[in-house]
Amino acid sequence: AYMPEASQCKRRLVRAIMIVAAGVVGVFVPHFGDFLALSGALGNSLGIYILPQMCLMTAAFKDEIRISRPRWCLSLAIVALFGIVFGLIATCISFEQLAADTGA
Repeated sequence: AYMPEASQCKRRLVRAIMIVAAGVVGVFVPHFGDFLALSGALGNSLGIYILPQMCLMTAAFKDEIRISRPRWCLSLAIVALFGIVFGLIATCISFEQLAADTGA
């Protein structure tokens, strides 16, 4: 936790200030929703599909765990199909929308 030595009131105040600041950024930055979609497309494909499977495959490669050959192939397919292909598609769509809305 951040600020572990601070009182609960102080932590809540800091949290409220951060939430208000995020809201102000969202309201006043033009096309913030499109930028959020772009960063979400990248972050979700990395965090949900690529990184967990790569950690599993790395642990199996270092003989820390044993996984079957079909499970290895499934992990590789998940990284390739969902992580890379669909992640690129979502990123391209979000980037095109951002570019169209900004007039670039």
